[in-house]
Amino acid sequence: TVAEVGEGQINDTYDFGYIAPQCDISISGTVFYDYNQLFDGTVNGLDYIPAGINAVLVRVNADTSQTVVDSAAVPPRGASGVGQYSFVGSCSETYYVMLANTGTFTVGNAPPANSSRPAGFISTGENIGSGTGSDGTVNGKSEQFGPTTGNVVEVNFGIIRFVAITID
Repeated sequence: TVAEVGEGQINDTYDFGYIAPQCDISISGTVFYDYNQLFDGTVNGLDYIPAGINAVLVRVNADTSQTVVDSAAVPPRGASGVGQYSFVGSCSETYYVMLANTGTFTVGNAPPANSSRPAGFISTGENIGSGTGSDGTVNGKSEQFGPTTGNVVEVNFGIIRFVAITID
């Protein structure tokens, strides 16, 4: 549509809208078997990752509601790329990543209230970055990130097998 106006004239009958520039960012991380359970202050560890874990990318909408926008099956021990996942997101959005069992979420819907792991496994921590640190809340969900102009890497999670011992 072409709307011609002369100098000093206003024509407010058209709405051309504004579309924010589109740019893609890479979002990636690793799920570790964090055998020392953050005692070293770092989300790290081994590759003893069970099958059935998904990394779930959740968008935080402008009205603070949340929507699952993508998921990636986390390769288990013995598979190529064990523990690693990645997504493509938009630089203009706010996201977080959570862990969830297969079948507990649907792309396009709200995320589950709580993260989940295969039976017998618990979270040990989450951190964005490869160095020492934790987001301070052990819940299987990363901190929120974005909007950003750069890739978000090392969105890492620690898990461990929980063994309950009953003493009579």
